[in-house]
Amino acid sequence: MPGNTEWEWLEAYGLLEANADEVHSPDWKRAIGAVELSLQQLIPRSKLEAELVQSKSFANKPPAEMIQHGSGWGTLECMRREKIGESTGKSTFASAGLPFDEGSLDDAQSAWLELLKTGKFPESNSPQAGNFMVQLEWKALLEKAVESSPNWLAYLHLGLMRHYIGDPLGAKQAWSQSLALKRNPWALRNLGLLALAADQMDTAVEHYLEAVHLAPDLPALAVECGRSFIEANRPQKWIELLPSFPDSARAQGRMRLLEARARLALGQIDQAGEIIETLPVIEDIREGELSLSQLWLEYNVQRLSRQENRPITPELVSQARQQFPLPASLDFRMTDVNSS
Repeated sequence: MPGNTEWEWLEAYGLLEANADEVHSPDWKRAIGAVELSLQQLIPRSKLEAELVQSKSFANKPPAEMIQHGSGWGTLECMRREKIGESTGKSTFASAGLPFDEGSLDDAQSAWLELLKTGKFPESNSPQAGNFMVQLEWKALLEKAVESSPNWLAYLHLGLMRHYIGDPLGAKQAWSQSLALKRNPWALRNLGLLALAADQMDTAVEHYLEAVHLAPDLPALAVECGRSFIEANRPQKWIELLPSFPDSARAQGRMRLLEARARLALGQIDQAGEIIETLPVIEDIREGELSLSQLWLEYNVQRLSRQENRPITPELVSQARQQFPLPASLDFRMTDVNSS
């Protein structure tokens, strides 16, 4: 949708009844014609057009009563535009029918509001990183802020903004500066990702290792760490690190899946099998994900290789597929059933 553009339409909902033979006709034009005729009889197009015209008389009126605010991000943007002269008033940001008032602001916007008002991004003693922005106009404000009042959190956000616009070197510089001001898991995690992208596995593992030591109770960070260790061919390091996580984190499905992968990578087939048999639900698994089907196949290939004292060959993999079909509870594939 181009800027400064309006698209408008009117929708009507109701029960449409029509001749089934007509609307399911193999003749597409005939089917469409039957539906259009039934629609016209149910609610004429002219009536909808008239309703749309009438809506212009009240669509932009201020609400008589504010029942509920949306998030405060729209109000924050409105205030930014006013602050730097992009807008001469709220009426130019949105019509009176869409009020963006300060009652919608909350803690989520507080740091950015302070940046707008004072030119300084507030430092926090909390381990939380806050709410992120990548808009170029806010990046310009933050670039100025770190020159006059640098702190670890400002540099963390600046690194994210730089990375978003395709400046990984600038992002690395900002995150390194964030770490120099305060050791924090977020900058370490981000530097770990940069190292992974550059195929610097040892560096990635080092950054992730420190990140999870600083924030051991964050399952998402732990999962990322586990993946990086396994991809870097460091399964033993991951197994050794697992006891440092809280039991609640270790018991989650993703963490158990990663442990099973590490056990298989180390040839610990029985331990991996115990995990697979008792694997809890993975709440964020999606259709088409192959992690569980690949784990099941790899486990049974290794088990069959050990039982029959045979090397792993394509023939053995094919035998494992046939002999140990994938259980439905582990099957999230959206491809041919013979794929991994």
